[in-house]
Amino acid sequence: MIPRAQHHRAVFEAWSIAVEARHASALAKLNVPSGVFLPPDGRPIKGPAAIRESWRQWFTLPRLSLSFCRIESLLYPSGDIASGNSAYVLTYGEPGNRVRDEGRLLVVAVKTEDQWGIRFNAFFSDAYLWLARDLAS
Repeated sequence: MIPRAQHHRAVFEAWSIAVEARHASALAKLNVPSGVFLPPDGRPIKGPAAIRESWRQWFTLPRLSLSFCRIESLLYPSGDIASGNSAYVLTYGEPGNRVRDEGRLLVVAVKTEDQWGIRFNAFFSDAYLWLARDLAS
């Protein structure tokens, strides 16, 4: 969690740095106790301990690359909730068997008492949009 005195963007910056450093514990500590992580495979992960373990598993994927644009953030008028979003590209796997996923990242942060923390972090894969269109037709 990030102290209240800092700008809401600080939590998004800390999240970006932790992802780039592949620091699962730091990512988990940024979450509020009721935090939820929705990774690219779509399984909801709840609570900091489970979020840390999920990120740890993602970071062990062979030849993992996770890139995203600068997170664009918006502070809501209430002053205690902010959202950040970005496009992302995820690749992993051995040559000849690489997985590539693209989509949108959403991070929602809340201010409680004197700290900012992440309440919801989700990767929305474009692959699911294609699947939904195929199932609808």
